[in-house]
Amino acid sequence: MSTPRFLMVGSATELSLRPLAAELERRGMSVSVVDLAVEPVGPETVPPGDGPLVLVTSQHLGLAGRVYDKYYDIETFNATPQSLKVAVGADLLVYVPHDLADPVMPGEIPFLSLLDLYVATDDSTWWASAHVPTVVAGWIGSAGTAQTVVPDVVRDRGILFVSAFKWLMSEGGGPFLVQSLRRTLAHGMAVKLPVWPGLEDLESALRDAGAIMLDPRMPASALIAEAPLVVSTASGSVIAEASLAGHRPICVLPPGGDILFGGELAEFDAIVCGDDEFPDVLSRAGRVRPGQGSFDTDLFLTAVHDRLGARRNG
Repeated sequence: MSTPRFLMVGSATELSLRPLAAELERRGMSVSVVDLAVEPVGPETVPPGDGPLVLVTSQHLGLAGRVYDKYYDIETFNATPQSLKVAVGADLLVYVPHDLADPVMPGEIPFLSLLDLYVATDDSTWWASAHVPTVVAGWIGSAGTAQTVVPDVVRDRGILFVSAFKWLMSEGGGPFLVQSLRRTLAHGMAVKLPVWPGLEDLESALRDAGAIMLDPRMPASALIAEAPLVVSTASGSVIAEASLAGHRPICVLPPGGDILFGGELAEFDAIVCGDDEFPDVLSRAGRVRPGQGSFDTDLFLTAVHDRLGARRNG
C-alpha cells in the first residue's frame, strides 16, 4: 500500500491538528491543513500524491455548518466531517478531538458510527469502542512538542492563556480584560490569545498594557511543557491540558466569571481566584506531578494503516 496522504481540518482555535501535521511532514508525508474559519475544503486543498487520502478532523461531530456559525456568531466554512469526507473522496475519516473537557458530547454519540477511527486522548471515553474502532494515543496538541522553540519569557515567567473570549468581548473586550487582570499581568508572563477571528481589540489592549504577546499559532502543549506557571482566564481545555502535563494551573476569573465557570473547575486540581488574590496563590501553583507523555504518532499511524488495510480487505 502506498503512503497515505493526510488532510487536516478544523476551525480556528479548534484546529488542534497543526502539531501533528508538522510531525507528519517531518516524516516526509504529504499533508495539508485547512482552517475552516479561513477557507473551505475543496479539491485544491487535497495534499498531492496518489496514496489513500485520510481526512482527520478535530471538530465536534454535531456542531457544524450554520449551527456552528450561529453559536459562535461568526462566518466560517464549517461543515460536518461526514460531508467533507464525501466532498474530497477521502478513504478514511478520523476524529481526533480538540476538546479535552468534552471530547464527545452526548448528542454526538450516534455520529461515532460514521467515523472510521476515533483517536482518544485517554480512557475517559472507553465506551466509544462500542461504536467505532478506537485507540488511545494521548493529547493531540502534544505531538512533536520537542521540536518547538519556546521563548525565554515563557520558561522564566510562565504563560497566560486568554480563554472564554466570546464572554470577555461581551463584557467590554480589551479594557475589561486588562482592568480585570492588573495584578496577574504585572507578573510578566507571556500571553497567548486563541486562533480566532475578531480578537484585535483584546490583543491591542494587552499590548498597550505592556503584555508580551505570543504568536497565537504556537502549540499550547509545547509552551505548557516548558512553563513554570500556567494561568487561564476561564475553565476549559487549557486547564485540562495543563493538568495532563502535571501542572496545578491558576484560573484567574474576571468579575462575573465565577458564576459562569467556577463550577466547571471542580474536577481539576486547579487554583481558582480573582485578580486580587493572584500574588498570594503563586506559591501553590506550578508543576506538582509527572505529566502524561506526548501524543503517540507511531500508534496513530499504525491505527490508520490498520483501518486502511481493513477497508481494502473488507
